[in-house]
Amino acid sequence: MSRVVVDASVVLKWYFHEAFSEEALRVANHAHEVVVPDLIFGQVGAVLWRRVKSGEMKREDAHKVLANLRRLPLTTVSPSELAPAALEIATATARTFNESVYFALAMRERTKLVTADRWWFTLLSTGPMRRYLRWVGDEE
Repeated sequence: MSRVVVDASVVLKWYFHEAFSEEALRVANHAHEVVVPDLIFGQVGAVLWRRVKSGEMKREDAHKVLANLRRLPLTTVSPSELAPAALEIATATARTFNESVYFALAMRERTKLVTADRWWFTLLSTGPMRRYLRWVGDEE
């Protein structure tokens, strides 16, 4: 796969040793280009904040993760560029606007959205967005 869209669940697995972390890294390493909506920084930041608040990680480590993420060669796209398509997807599929931004980006880039969120994948894998969705553990 030359270009791939990933969501925050995949990005977080790049930094935390969890189930499917190796697969998430493999997705990034095999992609020619990783494209993300820039709202991903807020989503990752929210998870980091939750982990600091719960005592799972230190504040300094959360800052390091965020700084590292900002240095990665990701192609970022503003949600404002995707807003009309995302709103159409959200209203047609009863998904949230933020979820639909990822799908709008995958559709625009003519690629798949890779996720490591099992609940979300299962929910969407039988609907109209399935053709744009890929589980992190599945081969291309």
